[in-house]
Amino acid sequence: MDTALTPVESLAPAFERLRAAHLAHIPSYGERLSALERLENAVRACRDDLVAACNADFGRRATLETLGADVMVSLDEIRHAKKHLRQWMRPQSRAVNFSFRPARGEVRYAPLGVVGIVGPSN
Repeated sequence: MDTALTPVESLAPAFERLRAAHLAHIPSYGERLSALERLENAVRACRDDLVAACNADFGRRATLETLGADVMVSLDEIRHAKKHLRQWMRPQSRAVNFSFRPARGEVRYAPLGVVGIVGPSN
């Protein structure tokens, strides 16, 4: 009987470590904003590398097409998320049953967990 792990099964320990780290700490507004700023800076700093990678992947893709369709769209989405982050994180009040008064209810939005995306590589 072959007991070798499949490539997907071999990722299980890494996902378990990520889940444990996620459950140990929910990032604050400042941490999320900092992560978005670091992402924005990384996209800006690696713009030429991203263009070269798309050019190699698609085979002679126009620089302006990559900048417009991939880099600028990503930067716009990051800016949009930074602008609305505080609002998205704001707790929302909910009504509670009369028998639970004077309690209050609210929904606090937080990341749900860890997602792994496995796809073929070229």
